[in-house]
Amino acid sequence: MPMLTNLADVLRAYTAPDGSKLTVVETAGWKTRGYAGQGLAAAVGHMWHHTATAESAFAYADCPTLNLLINGRSDLPGPLCNIAFGRSGTVYVVAAGVANHAGPGSAGGAYANVGNFYFVGNEMESSGVRNDWTPAQVRVMPYVAAALERGYGGRDFMQLGHKEYSSMGKIDPAFIDMDAMRQAVNNILYNAGAASVAGATTERSWLDMVSKEEYEEVVMNALRKVLNEPIKREGGEPGHTSIIAETAWKTYRDNRIERKVDTLLGRVYHLWADWRMGVLGRVHDGTLGALVRKAGYKVDEAKRAEEFKAAEKNGWM
Repeated sequence: MPMLTNLADVLRAYTAPDGSKLTVVETAGWKTRGYAGQGLAAAVGHMWHHTATAESAFAYADCPTLNLLINGRSDLPGPLCNIAFGRSGTVYVVAAGVANHAGPGSAGGAYANVGNFYFVGNEMESSGVRNDWTPAQVRVMPYVAAALERGYGGRDFMQLGHKEYSSMGKIDPAFIDMDAMRQAVNNILYNAGAASVAGATTERSWLDMVSKEEYEEVVMNALRKVLNEPIKREGGEPGHTSIIAETAWKTYRDNRIERKVDTLLGRVYHLWADWRMGVLGRVHDGTLGALVRKAGYKVDEAKRAEEFKAAEKNGWM
């Protein structure tokens, strides 16, 4: 099992769109540190956490939980992450091997209860009880994710919140919209758009701006192709299945019960967001977009922007 001894180099090698580099601090002994001396099975993704640190601690330290993250607690041995993310946006490299951070859970049915062996764990300093992320953290977050994605996997590398993986009701990272975060990472790596944790971009995606008329004719035809496309399972029973078979229960649960999304386009959009996250066969959003573009769909930016505003006003979306 590999130790990620190049982790600090991967983080330092990335240059953000604004020309900045990540500030990386290597803790003593990190290259040989791993729970029970174990290395990861593979680095398939990046799991985001918050530390739940008392806010008073932020007055005297950039990363007040660092020693705890290295050494662990009485009930959970260290290391507790692979990287720690300070209030200044500094990245502290903690461990090259297995860290106890993921706990029970799965990524859309894959990597069930073995997340420690597959995900780079990132503990970000925040109280978790209010939106206390610093401007520096907000600016640097997508760059840390982009550096890991560029270094370890490209488009099939997962960006996953602990709250999306956990079967124990975890809420971390609190006050971070993971769909918006993934969009920000995709923008800075693949679309050269503006990055924002809040999801603000220089232009809307093709799915955001599709008109009612074009939706059924073009988008749904592309979706039907993708939904029935055979995919190789990343976990569970061996063999192949279709995306629609894998996601039928998840779509209903997430969109009808948890997210309360009642519009057809809304349900499709959130399913698409799941694909972008990399779960459910690790299908990237580029697959869906390519099918629509191949079908001849063209974006008229001005027209779609007006239609989008009207749709929001009329309650269609």
